[in-house]
Amino acid sequence: MRLLLDTHTALWLINEYEKLSSKAASMLMDEGHELYISIISAWEIAIKASIGKLSEFHGGAKAFLAQIDGMPINTLTVMPEHIEVEVNLYFRQLYYL
Repeated sequence: MRLLLDTHTALWLINEYEKLSSKAASMLMDEGHELYISIISAWEIAIKASIGKLSEFHGGAKAFLAQIDGMPINTLTVMPEHIEVEVNLYFRQLYYL
């Protein structure tokens, strides 16, 4: 199974393992699962760290990426077509409001 980690799940996996539920921890440790994270999570961490909203994780985005690099987690990049899809979803929502 492929699992896409959100930012908090990745931070807990790296830094505060005890915050993961037993089911989540089991899924994340299962070698049969492929783990993925979006590079957007590093961006989110950089922003939150810069405004003081990420006190539980030290080192910011650079430390986060270094730790992810040492784990069996695949990093997903953002491509121009991803941005186009997001823009289309946004405008579609405006149309229906």
